[in-house]
Amino acid sequence: MNYFQMPSLLSGKKYWNSLEYDSKLCTGNKESAYEMWNKCVQKSDAVLDAVIDILEPTMIVFTSLSAGKAYSGRYKNDKRTVYTSHPQSPVSWNKPLKSLQNKTGKEVYEHALKKLETPIYVIESRNMKDAIAIADSYKKTNSGNEIVYLSNCKKYPQLEIADKVVEAIDMFLK
Repeated sequence: MNYFQMPSLLSGKKYWNSLEYDSKLCTGNKESAYEMWNKCVQKSDAVLDAVIDILEPTMIVFTSLSAGKAYSGRYKNDKRTVYTSHPQSPVSWNKPLKSLQNKTGKEVYEHALKKLETPIYVIESRNMKDAIAIADSYKKTNSGNEIVYLSNCKKYPQLEIADKVVEAIDMFLK
C-alpha cells in the first residue's frame, strides 16, 4: 500500500513539494503547508498502523525514503521494518546511498526479501512505468512469491479500483 494517504496536488511533484508550491500560489503562507503535511502524516501513520495491526506481516517495507522518513508510527523501529528507496527511481534504486549504508535500494530490498521464509503477495499496477519488471524481480527472490497485476489504476489502486484490490486480497487469503 502507499504510505501517503493523499496524492500530490501537482502531477509529477512529491507531496511536500506540491504543498509548498500550492501554499505559495494560494496563500503565500508556508505554515498552511506544514499544517497540511502534519495532518497527512498523522492520518497516514494511523492508517498504516491499523493495517499492520490487522495483517500482522512478517516484514514491513518502505520503498520510499521520504515515506520512511515521514513515518512516525508504532512500527518505526520494529525489527521487521526495512527502509529502502523507490524502485521506480533509477538513481536511488541503482546508486549506493549513505542513508542505506552505501548500498543500493535494490540491494537492500532483495536482501530483505531473501530473508523471508514465507512467500509474499504483490498487487501491482499494469499501468506504472517499469512496474511489471520490478514485480517480476520479486518473483525471482522466491519462486513462491505471487504477483497480481491490476489494470485501470496507477499509484493508488486501493482508491482507484478498490473493489478489484479487495478481490485480489480475498483471493490471496483463501
